[in-house]
Amino acid sequence: MQSLQSRWELLPHNVLQQVLSLLPNTDARNFGIVCYNWRRASYTVKRIWRSAYVDFAQDCYENHHASLHQFDKFMSLKAVQHLTVHFNSHCEGCIESLYEIATTCALVNSDGLQSFSLRPSNSGLQLATSEWSSCDTMQRLCRSLLSLICHSHQLRHLSLGLTDCFDGWQNKLLHHLQQHECLKSLHLASLRSDPISSRVPFIDNRLLRCFRLTRLSLDLNQVSEELVASLARGGLLRHLSLFVHNDVTSSMPALAIRSWAALGEIGCEASVTMLHSPSAMQHFRSILPADLPLTRLRMYFCQRLPPTLFDFVCARHSHRLRCLRLVESMNDIGCCCRQTLPWSRGRPDPLMMIAWMCPRLEELAVYGYCVSAHTIVGLAALRGPELLKLEVPERCLYRDTGEGGDSAVGADPYGKVSHWLGYRWCPIPDSQLPGAMLDSDFPWPEEAYIESLLNDQDYDFNVGSSE
Repeated sequence: MQSLQSRWELLPHNVLQQVLSLLPNTDARNFGIVCYNWRRASYTVKRIWRSAYVDFAQDCYENHHASLHQFDKFMSLKAVQHLTVHFNSHCEGCIESLYEIATTCALVNSDGLQSFSLRPSNSGLQLATSEWSSCDTMQRLCRSLLSLICHSHQLRHLSLGLTDCFDGWQNKLLHHLQQHECLKSLHLASLRSDPISSRVPFIDNRLLRCFRLTRLSLDLNQVSEELVASLARGGLLRHLSLFVHNDVTSSMPALAIRSWAALGEIGCEASVTMLHSPSAMQHFRSILPADLPLTRLRMYFCQRLPPTLFDFVCARHSHRLRCLRLVESMNDIGCCCRQTLPWSRGRPDPLMMIAWMCPRLEELAVYGYCVSAHTIVGLAALRGPELLKLEVPERCLYRDTGEGGDSAVGADPYGKVSHWLGYRWCPIPDSQLPGAMLDSDFPWPEEAYIESLLNDQDYDFNVGSSE
Protein backbone atom coordinates (compact mmCIF):
# COMPACT_ATOMS: atom_id res chain seq x y z
CA MET A 1 0.00 0.00 0.00
CA GLN A 2 2.84 2.34 0.82
CA SER A 3 4.46 1.74 -2.55
CA LEU A 4 1.16 2.42 -4.30
CA GLN A 5 0.81 5.78 -2.54
CA SER A 6 4.30 6.76 -3.66
CA ARG A 7 3.46 5.98 -7.28
CA TRP A 8 1.02 8.76 -8.15
CA GLU A 9 0.99 7.73 -11.77
CA LEU A 10 -0.86 4.52 -10.80
CA LEU A 11 -3.92 6.29 -9.41
CA PRO A 12 -7.19 4.87 -10.80
CA HIS A 13 -8.74 6.62 -13.78
CA ASN A 14 -11.93 7.62 -11.90
CA VAL A 15 -9.85 9.27 -9.15
CA LEU A 16 -7.90 11.29 -11.70
CA GLN A 17 -11.13 12.47 -13.31
CA GLN A 18 -12.45 13.65 -9.94
CA VAL A 19 -9.24 15.61 -9.37
CA LEU A 20 -9.51 17.13 -12.84
CA SER A 21 -13.08 18.23 -12.18
CA LEU A 22 -11.81 20.40 -9.29
CA LEU A 23 -9.04 22.15 -11.22
CA PRO A 24 -9.31 25.29 -13.38
CA ASN A 25 -8.74 24.74 -17.09
CA THR A 26 -5.12 25.95 -17.16
CA ASP A 27 -4.03 23.68 -14.31
CA ALA A 28 -6.02 20.78 -15.72
CA ARG A 29 -4.18 21.06 -19.05
CA ASN A 30 -0.83 20.95 -17.25
CA PHE A 31 -2.08 17.88 -15.40
CA GLY A 32 -0.91 15.68 -18.27
CA ILE A 33 2.73 16.74 -17.94
CA VAL A 34 3.23 14.38 -14.98
CA CYS A 35 2.99 11.08 -16.84
CA TYR A 36 1.27 9.21 -19.63
CA ASN A 37 -1.55 7.91 -17.39
CA TRP A 38 -2.44 11.40 -16.20
CA ARG A 39 -2.23 12.78 -19.73
CA ARG A 40 -4.60 10.09 -21.00
CA ALA A 41 -7.05 10.95 -18.21
CA SER A 42 -6.94 14.66 -19.06
CA TYR A 43 -7.77 13.95 -22.71
CA THR A 44 -11.07 12.35 -21.68
CA VAL A 45 -12.32 15.56 -20.02
CA LYS A 46 -13.47 17.64 -22.99
CA ARG A 47 -14.33 20.65 -20.79
CA ILE A 48 -10.72 21.66 -20.32
CA TRP A 49 -10.00 21.64 -24.06
CA ARG A 50 -12.91 23.79 -25.23
CA SER A 51 -11.00 27.08 -25.04
CA ALA A 52 -7.67 27.31 -26.86
CA TYR A 53 -5.34 30.32 -26.50
CA VAL A 54 -2.43 30.06 -28.94
CA ASP A 55 0.42 32.52 -28.33
CA PHE A 56 2.83 33.51 -31.13
CA ALA A 57 3.70 36.89 -29.66
CA GLN A 58 7.39 36.05 -29.13
CA ASP A 59 9.54 36.20 -32.24
CA CYS A 60 11.45 32.94 -31.91
CA TYR A 61 11.30 29.53 -33.57
CA GLU A 62 11.13 27.60 -30.29
CA ASN A 63 8.05 29.52 -29.18
CA HIS A 64 6.32 28.97 -32.53
CA HIS A 65 7.08 25.25 -32.46
CA ALA A 66 5.79 24.85 -28.89
CA SER A 67 2.62 26.83 -29.66
CA LEU A 68 1.92 24.81 -32.80
CA HIS A 69 2.47 21.58 -30.86
CA GLN A 70 -0.02 22.75 -28.23
CA PHE A 71 -2.50 23.73 -30.95
CA ASP A 72 -2.17 20.31 -32.63
CA LYS A 73 -2.94 18.71 -29.27
CA PHE A 74 -6.12 20.76 -29.03
CA MET A 75 -7.13 19.93 -32.59
CA SER A 76 -6.56 16.19 -32.18
CA LEU A 77 -9.35 16.09 -29.57
CA LYS A 78 -11.83 17.89 -31.86
CA ALA A 79 -13.27 19.63 -28.80
CA VAL A 80 -12.22 23.26 -29.33
CA GLN A 81 -15.15 25.69 -29.25
CA HIS A 82 -13.32 28.96 -28.57
CA LEU A 83 -10.06 29.80 -30.34
CA THR A 84 -7.95 32.92 -29.70
CA VAL A 85 -4.66 33.53 -31.52
CA HIS A 86 -2.18 36.04 -30.09
CA PHE A 87 0.58 36.83 -32.59
CA ASN A 88 3.35 39.28 -33.45
CA SER A 89 1.99 41.22 -36.42
CA HIS A 90 5.52 42.27 -37.51
CA CYS A 91 6.87 38.72 -37.74
CA GLU A 92 6.45 36.77 -40.97
CA GLY A 93 6.83 33.48 -39.12
CA CYS A 94 3.85 34.40 -36.95
CA ILE A 95 1.76 35.22 -40.02
CA GLU A 96 2.66 31.86 -41.56
CA SER A 97 1.74 30.13 -38.30
CA LEU A 98 -1.59 31.97 -38.25
CA TYR A 99 -2.26 30.76 -41.79
CA GLU A 100 -1.46 27.20 -40.73
CA ILE A 101 -3.77 27.43 -37.71
CA ALA A 102 -6.71 28.76 -39.73
CA THR A 103 -6.23 26.09 -42.40
CA THR A 104 -5.94 23.25 -39.88
CA CYS A 105 -8.94 24.42 -37.87
CA ALA A 106 -11.07 24.68 -41.04
CA LEU A 107 -10.25 21.08 -41.95
CA VAL A 108 -10.33 19.42 -38.53
CA ASN A 109 -12.44 21.28 -35.97
CA SER A 110 -14.61 23.85 -37.75
CA ASP A 111 -17.92 22.10 -37.03
CA GLY A 112 -17.75 22.81 -33.29
CA LEU A 113 -16.04 26.21 -33.37
CA GLN A 114 -18.17 28.90 -31.70
CA SER A 115 -15.77 31.83 -31.37
CA PHE A 116 -12.65 32.92 -33.24
CA SER A 117 -10.59 35.94 -32.17
CA LEU A 118 -7.35 37.48 -33.39
CA ARG A 119 -5.11 39.40 -30.97
CA PRO A 120 -2.27 41.05 -32.92
CA SER A 121 0.53 42.96 -31.24
CA ASN A 122 -0.04 45.95 -33.57
CA SER A 123 -2.79 47.20 -35.83
CA GLY A 124 -1.20 46.34 -39.19
CA LEU A 125 0.61 43.26 -40.48
CA GLN A 126 3.99 44.60 -41.59
CA LEU A 127 6.31 42.04 -43.18
CA ALA A 128 10.00 42.59 -43.87
CA THR A 129 9.93 40.65 -47.15
CA SER A 130 9.34 42.05 -50.62
CA GLU A 131 6.06 43.71 -51.48
CA TRP A 132 5.05 40.86 -53.81
CA SER A 133 5.83 38.21 -51.19
CA SER A 134 3.95 40.14 -48.49
CA CYS A 135 0.92 40.46 -50.75
CA ASP A 136 1.00 36.73 -51.48
CA THR A 137 1.21 35.93 -47.76
CA MET A 138 -1.79 38.15 -47.00
CA GLN A 139 -3.79 36.61 -49.85
CA ARG A 140 -3.20 33.12 -48.49
CA LEU A 141 -4.03 34.22 -44.94
CA CYS A 142 -7.31 35.85 -45.98
CA ARG A 143 -8.32 32.81 -48.02
CA SER A 144 -7.64 30.51 -45.08
CA LEU A 145 -9.80 32.69 -42.82
CA LEU A 146 -12.57 32.65 -45.43
CA SER A 147 -12.39 28.86 -45.50
CA LEU A 148 -12.51 28.67 -41.71
CA ILE A 149 -15.55 30.95 -41.54
CA CYS A 150 -17.32 29.13 -44.36
CA HIS A 151 -17.02 25.78 -42.56
CA SER A 152 -17.77 27.03 -39.02
CA HIS A 153 -21.55 26.73 -39.03
CA GLN A 154 -21.84 27.15 -35.24
CA LEU A 155 -19.83 30.39 -35.16
CA ARG A 156 -21.25 32.89 -32.67
CA HIS A 157 -18.37 35.32 -32.28
CA LEU A 158 -15.81 36.72 -34.74
CA SER A 159 -13.16 39.35 -34.01
CA LEU A 160 -10.65 40.42 -36.66
CA GLY A 161 -8.39 41.91 -33.99
CA LEU A 162 -8.73 45.58 -35.03
CA THR A 163 -6.36 45.00 -37.96
CA ASP A 164 -6.68 47.01 -41.16
CA CYS A 165 -5.13 44.27 -43.30
CA PHE A 166 -8.56 42.76 -44.06
CA ASP A 167 -9.93 45.98 -45.55
CA GLY A 168 -10.39 44.52 -49.03
CA TRP A 169 -11.90 41.30 -47.71
CA GLN A 170 -14.57 42.46 -45.29
CA ASN A 171 -17.46 42.25 -47.77
CA LYS A 172 -16.38 38.74 -48.75
CA LEU A 173 -16.24 37.77 -45.08
CA LEU A 174 -19.74 39.15 -44.54
CA HIS A 175 -21.02 37.29 -47.58
CA HIS A 176 -19.79 33.98 -46.14
CA LEU A 177 -21.05 34.86 -42.66
CA GLN A 178 -24.62 35.26 -43.92
CA GLN A 179 -25.10 31.50 -43.74
CA HIS A 180 -24.41 31.49 -39.99
CA GLU A 181 -27.67 32.01 -38.13
CA CYS A 182 -25.88 31.57 -34.79
CA LEU A 183 -23.63 34.64 -35.20
CA LYS A 184 -24.26 37.07 -32.34
CA SER A 185 -21.03 39.03 -31.91
CA LEU A 186 -19.15 40.62 -34.83
CA HIS A 187 -16.17 42.98 -34.58
CA LEU A 188 -15.05 44.65 -37.81
CA ALA A 189 -13.69 47.91 -36.38
CA SER A 190 -10.04 48.65 -37.05
CA LEU A 191 -7.05 50.60 -35.90
CA ARG A 192 -5.40 52.42 -38.77
CA SER A 193 -1.71 51.52 -39.16
CA ASP A 194 -1.40 55.03 -40.63
CA PRO A 195 -4.00 56.94 -38.60
CA ILE A 196 -3.40 60.23 -40.40
CA SER A 197 -3.77 59.39 -44.09
CA SER A 198 -5.47 55.98 -44.32
CA ARG A 199 -9.07 55.73 -45.47
CA VAL A 200 -11.70 53.53 -43.89
CA PRO A 201 -13.01 50.97 -46.42
CA PHE A 202 -16.63 50.84 -47.53
CA ILE A 203 -18.82 48.03 -46.22
CA ASP A 204 -21.97 46.98 -48.02
CA ASN A 205 -24.51 47.52 -45.24
CA ARG A 206 -26.97 45.21 -47.00
CA LEU A 207 -24.77 42.29 -45.97
CA LEU A 208 -25.32 43.09 -42.29
CA ARG A 209 -29.12 43.02 -42.43
CA CYS A 210 -29.34 39.23 -42.29
CA PHE A 211 -27.56 38.89 -38.96
CA ARG A 212 -29.20 38.67 -35.55
CA LEU A 213 -26.36 40.43 -33.75
CA THR A 214 -26.25 41.44 -30.10
CA ARG A 215 -22.75 43.02 -30.26
CA LEU A 216 -21.27 44.91 -33.20
CA SER A 217 -18.19 47.11 -33.61
CA LEU A 218 -17.58 49.22 -36.71
CA ASP A 219 -15.69 52.28 -37.84
CA LEU A 220 -17.99 55.30 -37.75
CA ASN A 221 -17.45 55.96 -41.46
CA GLN A 222 -18.93 52.52 -42.22
CA VAL A 223 -22.22 53.27 -40.46
CA SER A 224 -25.19 54.49 -42.47
CA GLU A 225 -28.68 55.54 -41.47
CA GLU A 226 -30.03 52.53 -43.36
CA LEU A 227 -27.86 50.18 -41.28
CA VAL A 228 -28.87 51.79 -37.98
CA ALA A 229 -32.55 51.53 -38.93
CA SER A 230 -32.09 47.88 -39.88
CA LEU A 231 -30.39 47.09 -36.56
CA ALA A 232 -33.19 48.84 -34.71
CA ARG A 233 -35.85 46.80 -36.54
CA GLY A 234 -34.01 43.61 -35.62
CA GLY A 235 -34.49 44.49 -31.96
CA LEU A 236 -31.59 42.32 -30.70
CA LEU A 237 -28.54 44.61 -30.67
CA ARG A 238 -27.36 45.35 -27.14
CA HIS A 239 -24.00 47.03 -27.70
CA LEU A 240 -22.67 49.10 -30.60
CA SER A 241 -19.01 50.11 -30.55
CA LEU A 242 -17.95 52.97 -32.85
CA PHE A 243 -14.36 53.88 -33.78
CA VAL A 244 -13.55 57.38 -35.04
CA HIS A 245 -10.40 57.92 -37.12
CA ASN A 246 -8.47 60.94 -38.43
CA ASP A 247 -10.56 63.46 -40.43
CA VAL A 248 -14.25 62.87 -39.82
CA THR A 249 -15.60 66.05 -41.38
CA SER A 250 -15.57 65.00 -45.04
CA SER A 251 -16.71 61.38 -44.89
CA MET A 252 -18.73 61.20 -41.69
CA PRO A 253 -22.27 59.92 -42.33
CA ALA A 254 -25.13 62.21 -41.44
CA LEU A 255 -27.33 60.15 -39.13
CA ALA A 256 -30.73 61.39 -38.08
CA ILE A 257 -31.47 61.68 -34.38
CA ARG A 258 -34.49 59.40 -34.78
CA SER A 259 -32.20 56.58 -35.96
CA TRP A 260 -30.10 56.67 -32.78
CA ALA A 261 -33.26 57.01 -30.71
CA ALA A 262 -34.70 53.86 -32.31
CA LEU A 263 -31.61 51.91 -31.24
CA GLY A 264 -31.91 53.28 -27.72
CA GLU A 265 -35.54 52.17 -27.52
CA ILE A 266 -34.58 48.50 -28.01
CA GLY A 267 -32.10 48.66 -25.11
CA CYS A 268 -28.90 49.17 -27.12
CA GLU A 269 -25.91 50.94 -25.57
CA ALA A 270 -22.95 52.54 -27.33
CA SER A 271 -19.25 53.07 -26.78
CA VAL A 272 -17.22 55.61 -28.76
CA THR A 273 -13.45 55.49 -29.25
CA MET A 274 -11.71 58.46 -30.90
CA LEU A 275 -8.23 57.82 -32.29
CA HIS A 276 -5.79 60.49 -33.53
CA SER A 277 -8.68 62.70 -34.58
CA PRO A 278 -8.39 66.39 -33.68
CA SER A 279 -11.32 67.17 -35.97
CA ALA A 280 -13.52 64.85 -33.91
CA MET A 281 -13.05 67.20 -30.99
CA GLN A 282 -14.59 70.02 -33.01
CA HIS A 283 -17.55 67.91 -34.18
CA PHE A 284 -18.20 65.78 -31.10
CA ARG A 285 -21.88 66.75 -31.03
CA SER A 286 -22.35 65.09 -34.42
CA ILE A 287 -20.33 62.03 -33.41
CA LEU A 288 -21.66 61.21 -29.96
CA PRO A 289 -25.20 59.83 -30.39
CA ALA A 290 -27.23 62.03 -28.06
CA ASP A 291 -30.26 59.70 -27.94
CA LEU A 292 -28.30 56.45 -27.62
CA PRO A 293 -27.03 55.62 -24.10
CA LEU A 294 -23.24 56.08 -24.02
CA THR A 295 -21.43 53.72 -21.65
CA ARG A 296 -17.79 54.23 -22.71
CA LEU A 297 -16.02 57.29 -24.08
CA ARG A 298 -12.32 56.97 -24.91
CA MET A 299 -10.17 59.61 -26.58
CA TYR A 300 -6.61 58.73 -27.60
CA PHE A 301 -4.21 61.38 -28.91
CA CYS A 302 -6.97 63.69 -30.15
CA GLN A 303 -5.44 66.92 -28.72
CA ARG A 304 -7.14 70.07 -27.47
CA LEU A 305 -10.27 68.84 -25.79
CA PRO A 306 -13.03 71.47 -26.05
CA PRO A 307 -14.37 72.71 -22.69
CA THR A 308 -17.97 72.10 -23.79
CA LEU A 309 -17.31 68.37 -24.27
CA PHE A 310 -17.64 67.63 -20.55
CA ASP A 311 -20.78 69.75 -20.29
CA PHE A 312 -22.33 67.79 -23.17
CA VAL A 313 -21.42 64.41 -21.67
CA CYS A 314 -22.83 65.34 -18.27
CA ALA A 315 -26.01 66.73 -19.80
CA ARG A 316 -26.81 63.86 -22.18
CA HIS A 317 -25.01 60.74 -20.95
CA SER A 318 -24.44 61.11 -17.22
CA HIS A 319 -26.81 58.32 -16.15
CA ARG A 320 -25.20 55.57 -18.27
CA LEU A 321 -21.51 56.51 -18.56
CA ARG A 322 -19.28 53.89 -16.93
CA CYS A 323 -15.87 54.55 -18.50
CA LEU A 324 -13.98 57.73 -19.46
CA ARG A 325 -10.40 57.58 -20.75
CA LEU A 326 -8.40 60.66 -21.84
CA VAL A 327 -4.95 59.89 -23.24
CA GLU A 328 -2.30 62.24 -24.68
CA SER A 329 1.47 61.98 -24.98
CA MET A 330 3.33 63.22 -21.92
CA ASN A 331 5.64 65.48 -23.91
CA ASP A 332 2.74 67.27 -25.58
CA ILE A 333 0.97 70.37 -24.33
CA GLY A 334 -0.36 68.66 -21.21
CA CYS A 335 2.63 68.22 -18.93
CA CYS A 336 5.26 70.52 -20.39
CA CYS A 337 3.08 73.60 -20.06
CA ARG A 338 1.48 72.47 -16.81
CA GLN A 339 -1.90 72.73 -18.52
CA THR A 340 -4.85 71.05 -16.88
CA LEU A 341 -8.01 69.89 -18.57
CA PRO A 342 -9.96 72.79 -20.08
CA TRP A 343 -13.33 73.78 -18.74
CA SER A 344 -15.83 76.56 -19.24
CA ARG A 345 -15.51 79.71 -17.19
CA GLY A 346 -17.68 79.58 -14.12
CA ARG A 347 -17.94 75.78 -14.26
CA PRO A 348 -16.40 73.32 -11.77
CA ASP A 349 -13.38 71.15 -12.44
CA PRO A 350 -14.41 68.78 -15.31
CA LEU A 351 -13.21 65.63 -13.56
CA MET A 352 -15.06 66.52 -10.38
CA MET A 353 -18.16 67.31 -12.42
CA ILE A 354 -17.96 63.92 -14.19
CA ALA A 355 -17.55 62.11 -10.86
CA TRP A 356 -20.50 63.97 -9.36
CA MET A 357 -22.88 63.76 -12.33
CA CYS A 358 -22.19 60.15 -13.45
CA PRO A 359 -23.44 57.76 -10.73
CA ARG A 360 -22.38 54.63 -12.67
CA LEU A 361 -18.81 55.73 -13.38
CA GLU A 362 -16.48 52.78 -12.73
CA GLU A 363 -13.34 53.65 -14.69
CA LEU A 364 -11.57 57.00 -15.04
CA ALA A 365 -8.16 57.43 -16.67
CA VAL A 366 -6.31 60.67 -17.40
CA TYR A 367 -2.93 60.62 -19.17
CA GLY A 368 -1.08 63.66 -20.48
CA TYR A 369 -2.98 66.30 -18.51
CA CYS A 370 -1.95 67.61 -15.13
CA VAL A 371 -4.19 66.74 -12.21
CA SER A 372 -3.82 68.13 -8.70
CA ALA A 373 -3.64 65.92 -5.64
CA HIS A 374 -6.66 67.79 -4.30
CA THR A 375 -8.69 66.68 -7.34
CA ILE A 376 -7.64 63.04 -6.96
CA VAL A 377 -8.73 62.98 -3.31
CA GLY A 378 -12.02 64.62 -4.28
CA LEU A 379 -12.67 62.03 -6.99
CA ALA A 380 -12.06 59.19 -4.55
CA ALA A 381 -14.32 60.77 -1.94
CA LEU A 382 -17.15 61.30 -4.44
CA ARG A 383 -17.11 57.86 -6.04
CA GLY A 384 -15.77 55.67 -3.24
CA PRO A 385 -15.38 51.91 -3.87
CA GLU A 386 -17.68 52.16 -6.91
CA LEU A 387 -14.73 53.66 -8.82
CA LEU A 388 -13.01 50.39 -9.69
CA LYS A 389 -10.22 51.96 -11.78
CA LEU A 390 -8.55 55.32 -11.29
CA GLU A 391 -5.49 55.76 -13.51
CA VAL A 392 -3.25 58.83 -13.36
CA PRO A 393 0.50 58.84 -14.16
CA GLU A 394 2.85 59.97 -11.44
CA ARG A 395 4.38 62.63 -13.67
CA CYS A 396 0.94 64.18 -14.27
CA LEU A 397 0.21 64.72 -10.57
CA TYR A 398 1.21 67.93 -8.85
CA ARG A 399 0.72 69.59 -5.48
CA ASP A 400 -0.84 73.04 -5.46
CA THR A 401 0.90 74.81 -2.58
CA GLY A 402 -0.93 78.09 -3.07
CA GLU A 403 -3.75 79.46 -0.95
CA GLY A 404 -6.77 77.17 -1.16
CA GLY A 405 -4.69 74.52 -2.90
CA ASP A 406 -3.66 71.05 -1.85
CA SER A 407 -2.74 71.87 1.74
CA ALA A 408 -6.13 70.53 2.84
CA VAL A 409 -5.32 66.99 1.67
CA GLY A 410 -2.42 66.70 4.13
CA ALA A 411 0.97 65.09 3.73
CA ASP A 412 -0.37 61.73 2.51
CA PRO A 413 -2.92 62.32 -0.28
CA TYR A 414 -2.47 58.81 -1.69
CA GLY A 415 -3.38 57.33 1.67
CA LYS A 416 -6.60 59.33 1.66
CA VAL A 417 -7.38 58.17 -1.87
CA SER A 418 -6.83 54.56 -0.81
CA HIS A 419 -9.08 55.10 2.21
CA TRP A 420 -12.00 56.39 0.14
CA LEU A 421 -11.62 53.83 -2.66
CA GLY A 422 -11.34 50.90 -0.30
CA TYR A 423 -8.19 49.53 -1.95
CA ARG A 424 -4.53 50.52 -2.11
CA TRP A 425 -4.03 53.22 -4.75
CA CYS A 426 -0.91 54.88 -6.13
CA PRO A 427 -0.15 56.78 -9.35
CA ILE A 428 1.39 54.96 -12.31
CA PRO A 429 5.20 55.28 -12.55
CA ASP A 430 6.98 55.93 -15.86
CA SER A 431 8.32 52.37 -15.92
CA GLN A 432 4.77 51.05 -16.42
CA LEU A 433 3.78 53.48 -19.17
CA PRO A 434 3.82 52.51 -22.87
CA GLY A 435 6.38 54.29 -25.02
CA ALA A 436 3.63 55.96 -27.04
CA MET A 437 2.51 57.88 -23.96
CA LEU A 438 6.00 59.15 -23.21
CA ASP A 439 6.93 60.14 -26.76
CA SER A 440 4.55 61.56 -29.36
CA ASP A 441 6.93 60.37 -32.13
CA PHE A 442 6.82 56.75 -31.00
CA PRO A 443 6.50 54.54 -34.14
CA TRP A 444 3.68 52.36 -32.76
CA PRO A 445 1.13 54.62 -31.04
CA GLU A 446 -1.41 51.79 -30.80
CA GLU A 447 0.74 50.26 -28.07
CA ALA A 448 -0.99 52.67 -25.71
CA TYR A 449 -4.48 51.29 -26.25
CA ILE A 450 -4.66 48.11 -28.36
CA GLU A 451 -4.67 45.73 -25.39
CA SER A 452 -7.64 47.34 -23.63
CA LEU A 453 -9.60 47.68 -26.88
CA LEU A 454 -9.03 44.02 -27.72
CA ASN A 455 -10.24 43.03 -24.26
CA ASP A 456 -13.58 44.64 -25.12
CA GLN A 457 -13.91 42.21 -28.02
CA ASP A 458 -13.45 39.05 -25.96
CA TYR A 459 -16.15 36.43 -26.29
CA ASP A 460 -18.88 36.78 -23.66
CA PHE A 461 -19.26 33.24 -22.31
CA ASN A 462 -22.34 34.18 -20.27
CA VAL A 463 -24.21 35.36 -23.35
CA GLY A 464 -22.94 32.43 -25.39
CA SER A 465 -24.07 29.86 -22.89
CA SER A 466 -27.53 31.32 -22.51
CA GLU A 467 -28.36 31.38 -26.18
